[in-house]
Amino acid sequence: MTRKASEGEKELLEKFYSEIQNENIGWEDWSSEEKTALEARMRSKIKAKIQPRPSIFRMQSFWKMTAALALLLITAYLVIDTIKPISSVQSLSQIVVSKAINASKSVLLSDGSYVLLQKGSSIKYPLYFDKSNRQVELTGEAWFDVQRDTLRPFSVQSNDITTTVLGTSFSIKAHANESNIEVKVTSGKVSVKNVDQELSVLVKDEELLYNTETKDFTKKKIEKLATEANNVERNEFQLLNVTMAEAVDFLNKRWEKIIVIENEEIKDCRLVASFYQEDSLEDILTIICGVSNSRYSYKDNQIVINGTGCK
Repeated sequence: MTRKASEGEKELLEKFYSEIQNENIGWEDWSSEEKTALEARMRSKIKAKIQPRPSIFRMQSFWKMTAALALLLITAYLVIDTIKPISSVQSLSQIVVSKAINASKSVLLSDGSYVLLQKGSSIKYPLYFDKSNRQVELTGEAWFDVQRDTLRPFSVQSNDITTTVLGTSFSIKAHANESNIEVKVTSGKVSVKNVDQELSVLVKDEELLYNTETKDFTKKKIEKLATEANNVERNEFQLLNVTMAEAVDFLNKRWEKIIVIENEEIKDCRLVASFYQEDSLEDILTIICGVSNSRYSYKDNQIVINGTGCK
């Protein structure tokens, strides 16, 4: 037989629940039904923990129960505070924020997609993508080469513009303090929409210019200029300050090979190297192994990397 909580205990619960609900800890993405369900689960667990005690131990039991209640509520608070999803679909994924502060930065995503983040830009993405889609948020400028996956669209949220692809290469320029957004496609096909409608479908060598204030947009052919963007058009992959472990994981996904690093000390070696998509895997391995003072060999249908490492 369980004992009902006293009025003071109920008041404590109500006060704590009210306070954490008003804090900015991620509740803004929860529906009222989800909040009500969570409160009901919390009440149920707390009620199940309250057991009757002999009157001689009533005061001691009360303080133990109060401590358990506080611990449970604080734990719930910390769990809720940790969950800050990009969207409801990816609410269970650990979110990573990567920033290119002083120089360009390479970001290698879990699906094998590649992002070259320009200086002063940042990207938010889940450590592991959801089974149904792949969604990231970009502030600033970046070039994407997306690993093709027909079952999971890849979308980039930039202000109120969403760019969606299955597998292609493109660039986005969307700085927080600027009203103009640029989307340029270097291969494949890209869908661009705002919060209201699909704006356009872009193909290779097309770009879309969108104004976040007026909601106006224009679509045109990309002008061929002798700029650094020509390197991007050749599908250049720049590995800028990434570890050997990250580089090998990227190659495994993009080239569908089994590459293993036998010497653990090699995994943390930092790389600054570049190669092109049309380069052979052997050439790419020669580059990254040369930088990390290692070597590769073929063994039992695997590519094994070994050596002294970057001591």
